[in-house]
Amino acid sequence: MKVDMKIEKKYLVFRDEAREILDGIKKKAGASKQASVLLDFACVDFFSRSFVDEFINSVNKLRESRIEVTFTNLKPSLEGFINTVQATKAKIQREVTAQYDTKR
Repeated sequence: MKVDMKIEKKYLVFRDEAREILDGIKKKAGASKQASVLLDFACVDFFSRSFVDEFINSVNKLRESRIEVTFTNLKPSLEGFINTVQATKAKIQREVTAQYDTKR
């Protein structure tokens, strides 16, 4: 199943907004066992760090449910910000894992 969603807000600031997008995707995908979602960010000019953090978590949950998410019309600065947050999250996860492995 293919789903297109246009994000209408200009500013995405709160974690709740990321969860609302996740819920919207789940509703549109319905009971489909596998879906491809195209999120159109043409209207969006700003992401907060907390929104991006929760949004990444939400997208990862969707991928675990076999729902693939693709971003379109994402401004280069916002794409760079998402990549920065993903890299920071990965770095923190590696450090926490390394500390845990050291304590064993």
